Amino acid sequence: MSKAGTGPHFIKRIAFTSPKIFLLKIRNSFSNSTRDRRSTKKIRRKHKNAEKELEEWLAQRAAPKPIPPQPPVPKWKRKTTPLSPEEHEVRIIQLSRPPPRYMIQPDPWDPYQVNPKAKRARATKRTLELAAHRELPEEARLDLAYKPFTIKKSALKYKPTKRILDLSEPVVKRTAANNDVREDAFQVPARALKAMCSKRTKELAKPIVRRGW
Repeated sequence: MSKAGTGPHFIKRIAFTSPKIFLLKIRNSFSNSTRDRRSTKKIRRKHKNAEKELEEWLAQRAAPKPIPPQPPVPKWKRKTTPLSPEEHEVRIIQLSRPPPRYMIQPDPWDPYQVNPKAKRARATKRTLELAAHRELPEEARLDLAYKPFTIKKSALKYKPTKRILDLSEPVVKRTAANNDVREDAFQVPARALKAMCSKRTKELAKPIVRRGW
């Protein structure tokens, strides 16, 4: 692979071009390279300045907020000029009067009270029409003589058999023994009193002899 600016095609171009144009092209290439270098230097400077600005900004943000100044406290000063006798008397009269007290009366309104206008009101013709019940057609009317819970005559004359009478009686069950609470907790069964201890039980009942005891 031939690099850019090399090879036979590049040599032919140089041969056909005049020497002045060739020199101008070389100068332009050098000027472009210098511009690129200058731009990289500017970028580096900006980058350095950006780092400094970022550090300053972070330091400013990390610093605690300044405490706001306290509002000025008004200083109390005694009135130098004394009150005149008339003003002094008016002030004493104001202080000698009792403070006003107001009594709160309960509201006489009753939530269940009927408005007297409603007692004297008369229903209009339209209200009476709306208040009247709607008449149903004969097909939708119910048979008032119908009794849904009437008992048949055959059921009244029925005589139950012996088996049905036996089944109708409730089953008598024994009360379950309450073994949770024993009346005599220390009662010994009769079999335990007559029991004979076996040879193996006697061996197991003996204490274990350990060394050092």
